[in-house]
Amino acid sequence: MNNDSPFKEIYLSSFDEFELAYSDIRMNRKHYKTVFRGQAEAIWGLVPSVLRGFSDDVIPMESIRERIMREYIDVSYFVIIADRMGFDLPGDLFELLNPIKFNISEDKSFYDWYCTTKAGWKEVISIAQHYGVKTRYLDFTFNPYTALFFAAMEVTRKYLGECDKIPESNNHFSLWMLDKDYLNNSCCTIDHFEVPTARNKYLNAQKGLFLSPPLPPLYDAPFYGDTKKMNVNKKSLDIMEEVMGNNYHSVNNGDLDLKRRWPIIYKYNFSFTIAPTILQELDAQYDINIATQKPNLENIINYRQFREKVNDLACILRDDSDRSP
Repeated sequence: MNNDSPFKEIYLSSFDEFELAYSDIRMNRKHYKTVFRGQAEAIWGLVPSVLRGFSDDVIPMESIRERIMREYIDVSYFVIIADRMGFDLPGDLFELLNPIKFNISEDKSFYDWYCTTKAGWKEVISIAQHYGVKTRYLDFTFNPYTALFFAAMEVTRKYLGECDKIPESNNHFSLWMLDKDYLNNSCCTIDHFEVPTARNKYLNAQKGLFLSPPLPPLYDAPFYGDTKKMNVNKKSLDIMEEVMGNNYHSVNNGDLDLKRRWPIIYKYNFSFTIAPTILQELDAQYDINIATQKPNLENIINYRQFREKVNDLACILRDDSDRSP
């Protein structure tokens, strides 16, 4: 194992290469001691959705505050509408169902939401996120094939014209792997948690946990006061950067046991062109597909239709590759 850095990046050209690389890691770590996240663009960092899209490297604290307020508004809307439709949601819902009584524009209410440690809020935020709400959390899974599936599916949908490509893309997607034991190390500042999955079929199928970088501190707590004048380094919102900083700081202060586990975080990069083939392999070998990962009646038919498109696209891309000099 390479102990020179807490981070290792690997470029792979096939699913078989990934299987070989992953088997080497499994020799040193039990499968439940690692968590994974797939991303459709290798150029992306590990930044939660509600904190993405800032153009400058230095961000006014007021902009962070606005994003977290937006998170509350969107989660509250999700909860209110779901409750009206008769869906059984878990967690502490009183404040979310009564936005007038819990006025997020007031300093105390905003502080409670911003700095929340309430498990009930985290649970309902994680469910809202699975249905499209932008939040401060990134979801990881204990299953590398599930993570790889979602990244490869998104890339395949780009080929099929079902979602947009980005101009700055380097035409690779990625699978991140993080040492779960590190998350329990005293040096770790990343908020992480698992939630019960029995009441949510998607969470139950995808078997994961949620991570968030530490939000910038609100000074003069419980009121944000002069933090409107503060600035935040954009890198501090990236879990990858936080992992690196935590590890170097801890090892420099004598934590040699942590260094012996380096790399703590891996990034596997795959060319866009092999995304459909990876979907075929995941389906054939591990029964990982849209129907098993998002189990509902609608996806039974969607799975068959999407599989046909994937098979056709894989043939086209293989033919193009064979004709390349």
